[in-house]
Amino acid sequence: MKSIIIYLLFGITLLYKTNINAQENKKNTSEEVATDLIGIIQRSDFQKGPFSKWFYKNYHEYALDVEMVKRIRPIIKDVKIKLFIGTWCTDSQEHVPAIFKILDAVKFEENNISLYGVTEYDKSTPEGYEKGLSVYNVPSLIFYKDGKEINRIVEAPIVSLEEDMLNILTENNYKHTYDFN
Repeated sequence: MKSIIIYLLFGITLLYKTNINAQENKKNTSEEVATDLIGIIQRSDFQKGPFSKWFYKNYHEYALDVEMVKRIRPIIKDVKIKLFIGTWCTDSQEHVPAIFKILDAVKFEENNISLYGVTEYDKSTPEGYEKGLSVYNVPSLIFYKDGKEINRIVEAPIVSLEEDMLNILTENNYKHTYDFN
């Protein structure tokens, strides 16, 4: 009889513990889903939650090419930028803070950049901001002048972010990673 009671208590304890662990795992999974920024986002969103860790670290660790920044500053003022990112993407986590560090250094007007978070599966936003823009990889940093796309940096720079930006802004026959023409 004592053995049955001990086995019963052990079984109940085991079931209880398994249920608690399952609930904790479910909670962690739903929190992970909520950590992706999708749609229109603001730079200030990187100051919150899990984003602040990688954003601030990579922002401060990025070494600016000061000479390139001096050359970019006077030619970027009439430019608008659309930046498509994935907060789930390691390339975005690496390059987006560096992009903002460069834009800060050239004193780029914050109201001239539109920032969009996309889904991992199909690189989309619920509102369709990416439609017609051929956003297949992130980050995609798209430069516009007079309402027309000049060019873009896709996923990673060819030489460096600063040099690629300078080549784009001077319309210097730049081809991004996925431009096979």
